[in-house]
Amino acid sequence: MKRFIKAALNAGRRPSQPIVEQKLIRSLNLGCLVAVLLAFLLIILNGLTGYYILAVTYFVSIIFSSAVIVLQGYGHYRTARYLAVFESMAVFSFVALAYHNSVELLLLFNILTIVLLFDNPWERYSLGILNVALFTCTRLYVDTHPPLISALPFLREIMSYVVACTFLGLIIANYKKDQRHNRQLLENMNRRLKEKAETLKNLNETKEKVLSILSRDLRQPLASMKSLVALSDDVTPAEFTSFTKKVENHLDNGLLSLENTMHWAHSQMKGQEAIPEACKVNSTLLPLKVRFEETLKAKAITLLMAVPENARVHVDPEHFSIMLRNLLSNAIKYTPRGGIVSIAARQKLDHMELAITDTGIGIDPALMERLFDLELHFTCFGTENEHGVGLGLLVVKELAELNNGAVKLSSEPGKGTVVQLSLPLC
Repeated sequence: MKRFIKAALNAGRRPSQPIVEQKLIRSLNLGCLVAVLLAFLLIILNGLTGYYILAVTYFVSIIFSSAVIVLQGYGHYRTARYLAVFESMAVFSFVALAYHNSVELLLLFNILTIVLLFDNPWERYSLGILNVALFTCTRLYVDTHPPLISALPFLREIMSYVVACTFLGLIIANYKKDQRHNRQLLENMNRRLKEKAETLKNLNETKEKVLSILSRDLRQPLASMKSLVALSDDVTPAEFTSFTKKVENHLDNGLLSLENTMHWAHSQMKGQEAIPEACKVNSTLLPLKVRFEETLKAKAITLLMAVPENARVHVDPEHFSIMLRNLLSNAIKYTPRGGIVSIAARQKLDHMELAITDTGIGIDPALMERLFDLELHFTCFGTENEHGVGLGLLVVKELAELNNGAVKLSSEPGKGTVVQLSLPLC
């Protein structure tokens, strides 16, 4: 039964139709179903009390109301609406003239139906005028002539008023329900629009930040390459080799900055997921040691590693490599010639703590928080004018948290810096 009622309510509705049109179709179907139910009850009542012609009239009304739903199901919307309006006029007028039971009052409610079903002003005016004229004529006849068949008892007249009020109540209830539904739809649309606007704003800010960082961090490596090319014919081979090493260092820093910036931008715009697995700490550190070997020799920096052979962490391998590479690069960059950079691993209760310590220039405590804030982020040159790596520490922090870890920074100007990276145990 529920399936049948749902099918009847949605007869003629199409997803491609405007929402307003779908609402009109559903409202007319609902009105016809209510009319069928009331007519069925009146058929039983009139049949039991001996008003057989009136019972047949309401049976005909059921047929026409059902035909309206069927016509809408086949897409004949305008025909269905005209049939609904004229059927109401005919039934209400006939019953009022034949039985004097004040049912002509429902013709007034039929005007509201006309206004709701028709958008064309000429249709509204012509059908409305016809309906008012029919009501006026019916009322005048009822007041001045006896009923065509027989008068109904006073109680039945009261029932006509009850039916009229029921129709009005259903129309108002349906209107209020549609209002609440439309308000909810509007609120949902506004919320989605605000979310999209906020997303677009964030994407735009991310784009501007990426362009700003890239333009700043790539300027020096490119300028160094240009200078190298310009001086290639004016310097000795030894000077050219020396200058080449400096340019190579600038390019390495620029490439790391580019990788950091692009990685961070991708995570902000598309999000990222960690795929943790068992990672041996030394297996990640040793290739990085080889990578930074030339830079360590150039600055005469000693790299000390105190990492147990069996030290393992549960982390995404690529993320782990990016974090260690950034931390080592920073430590070497801001440590003066002849200094020391050390890496130590210590197992705690539920995590592995990696400490990267340097004897570098340190950081003012007032500036440390800015390193992890995108809006206040800054970068500075190393002890030998090495370029910064852009969003390095910010990337480390985000990757550590993504892998259920944390990063902590402690430093004192002139005495060096300690970065503690905590990651889950394997």
